[in-house]
Formats: sequence, structure tokens, C-alpha cells
Amino acid sequence: LVAVIGFAVRDVIADVFSGVTAQLERPYAIGDWIEFQGRVGQVVEVSWRATRLLTQEEVTVVVPNGLLARQPFVNYSLPRRHFRDTLKVRLEPSLPAPRARRILLAAARSADGVRNDPPPDIRLIEFDRQAAVYHVRFWVDDYRALQATKDAVAGAVLDHLDKAGL
Repeated sequence: LVAVIGFAVRDVIADVFSGVTAQLERPYAIGDWIEFQGRVGQVVEVSWRATRLLTQEEVTVVVPNGLLARQPFVNYSLPRRHFRDTLKVRLEPSLPAPRARRILLAAARSADGVRNDPPPDIRLIEFDRQAAVYHVRFWVDDYRALQATKDAVAGAVLDHLDKAGL
């Protein structure tokens, strides 16, 4: 009977101790955006037993603290609120790299939601006969704005390529 009860409350006890540890160490706080097991949400509540996340789709995800303590997660709000994201762009390999960089950088700088400090940058990451692949890297103020900013960057890239006759 003791063994059965012990196994039954084992996870609850682990969750409570992990919750206390989370409250002391502060790897995340209310308002932070974290990604855990492929789900991203904003921390809206931290109790001794569980952490509640609110996704961008307005869905609440309840994660037991013991599970958060045992598996890695990403905190998009630390050490700063802003973070960098990347848009992958494939261009004709015959397009000179300096020209491609100028066009892509101008597009990133003109897009709504992209931070000026730190500034966006462009990296040529690979090329072959079919395409030259560039990463348009830009900084976003807050995870909530990520999708809108990525959309704005993609739209600006298309507009700038069109204006350049590409």
C-alpha cells in the first residue's frame, strides 16, 4: 500500500519541488515567451505544481513543473526581450552577391517590426547551380510580433526584388 501511494504521489512531489526551484532560480517569469516540446507560449502563471502558457492561438497549455525541469526549453525573452530570426531566400546564382545583399538588406530595413538596433544582416549560406541561398537575419522586439514581422520582411523582399527587375 505504501509503495502504491508512493508511486502515485511521486510526480506530484517532483512537480512541487520543481516549482519551488523555478520560483527561486527564475529560468522564466510571467510574461516570458518559452518554447517547450515544439509549443511556444507566453508564461501567464507559475504555481508550485505547473506552469501555464498561452499560445498565439489563444490556447492554454499546462506544463507540469517536473516536466519543465527535466527537459530543455527555449526562453525567447532572456537575456533580452528582443531576439533574432531568419528568413531563407533562394535567388538565381548568377545574381552578383553584393547586389543581392544590398537588395535584401534594403528590404529587411524597410519592413515593419524589424529593429534598427541591432541592425539586420544578410548571409550567403550556400550556393549551387540551381540557387544561391541567403539568410535575411533580423531582430524582433517581442515573440508576439514574430509572425507579423516575418510576413513584413517576406513581403518587402518580394517588393524589392520586383523593383530590381528580379
